[in-house]
Amino acid sequence: MSIIRSIAVTVSFCMFLQLALASPAAADSYHVEFLPGRSDDDGAMRRAKVTAIITPKHGRIGLMRSGTDTGLYHQWATFVESIEAERSDGTPVELIYEPHGQWRVSGWRRGEVTVRYTMSLQHDRFMNDPGDDELASATAYGVMWTGRALFMEGAPSDNITVTFNGPENWRVTSPWKTTDNTGLAFKSADTDDLLDSAFFAGTHDETIVTIGSIEARLATGPEMTAERDLYKQTLETYLPIYASLFDSAAVEAPVIVGIRGSFWGGGVMGRSISLTHGGDLIPQTIPMVIYIVSHEAFHLWNAQWQYNERKRSEIEWMAEGIAEYYTWLSSIRSNNIPTDYFLTELGNRWATYRNALSHRSISAAGASKLKDSQSYDLVYSGGMMATWALDMFIRQQTNHEKSFDDVLKAMQAEYTGVSAKDLTKLSFIQTVKSSTGVDVTSFTRQHLSQSHPMPMNDLLDGVGLCLTENETDDGWSATLGNCGDLTDTVYARQTEWMAMQ
Repeated sequence: MSIIRSIAVTVSFCMFLQLALASPAAADSYHVEFLPGRSDDDGAMRRAKVTAIITPKHGRIGLMRSGTDTGLYHQWATFVESIEAERSDGTPVELIYEPHGQWRVSGWRRGEVTVRYTMSLQHDRFMNDPGDDELASATAYGVMWTGRALFMEGAPSDNITVTFNGPENWRVTSPWKTTDNTGLAFKSADTDDLLDSAFFAGTHDETIVTIGSIEARLATGPEMTAERDLYKQTLETYLPIYASLFDSAAVEAPVIVGIRGSFWGGGVMGRSISLTHGGDLIPQTIPMVIYIVSHEAFHLWNAQWQYNERKRSEIEWMAEGIAEYYTWLSSIRSNNIPTDYFLTELGNRWATYRNALSHRSISAAGASKLKDSQSYDLVYSGGMMATWALDMFIRQQTNHEKSFDDVLKAMQAEYTGVSAKDLTKLSFIQTVKSSTGVDVTSFTRQHLSQSHPMPMNDLLDGVGLCLTENETDDGWSATLGNCGDLTDTVYARQTEWMAMQ
């Protein structure tokens, strides 16, 4: 090849590359129509007809996102009743099913395909582990569903529109931006935003809560007026606290959906929070509701951290334990609970951690947190105790000039955003060192990776607290209280720990 021809080929290739890079992302669109389902659905719209215009990824489309923990062999595709597709010119295209929840688009080379499929919205009736069933339900007044359990996925896109059609007077509450005044048309930021979100479609109530730069949309059933008011009050209390803790506002326009169900629980996914009430709101259940709302609201921040997925199980305690600790610490700092209630909770959670500790280590429990109660307790209560112990350890090592509050701000800065690092056990140790000057390598090895009980009484000396343990045939119990009269210095440290910064 001559030099001139070589240059021409190179220039042509560069021009082609520039054009390819400059071309806009595929414009995906979804239209959802809700219809009656089975005869035993009590009037709920438990069938969805979806028309999706999407671009296949490597010749494939599917319903596979985060479906592996459902226990369903075909994942979300289990609920697909019928499916067909055609090319942009209207000619039919064969879809060849490939487990688990994926179809190969026969003969596809490039371009969009139109996929029409019908789904039976029975996800929440399937007995599986806690998780996504908290973000799926249907009632006579509407349906709450997750994007990933409904929308077919192809190649990633940042140009996505979604429209809904349902019974008269239905509206949709979602974290996406509205595109008209019907309340039924939206534009999501990208494919992740579409699939990692939940929405409520129906005749529910929608309430907007604005706190500084944070705007939250509450979606509640018409019978849940009291719950709606409690949600609003709790969010107005805790969201500003968390924004200050993280030195960062929450993600844009979170959505909180509350329903009545058969259990108490909550779930968070992207900018969406689901809350399930196992009964009516009565004085005895108010603390439970406040706890669930405030815990899940914390996840609006730390769920955005970029966890290393291959090593996620060994740091699962960070996702839940840190949230548990700061939920309760924020409650005492905001005067939402009395001091003795806070100390009693810490003592009870310490006992829960000690009773589960013989099972395995806190880090090892993450792989099976939904499989057995001991692992669950180690991730939640053990993770909470680990955060508490690390907070006290950092305070002790820095003469109370630094705390886990400093670590929290650093984690938010380092593990979120476009330049985020992967959060791993090692990177966490490095973040603690860089933000506080304290080396927690030995501490995490002994008390998180191994099953040595944390030396809480040694760590609590600086804030004047004593943890009293008692082991019986029924297991461990624990109480927490002041170690006699406190000096002025120790009292000031204890007050500073439990005070708003």
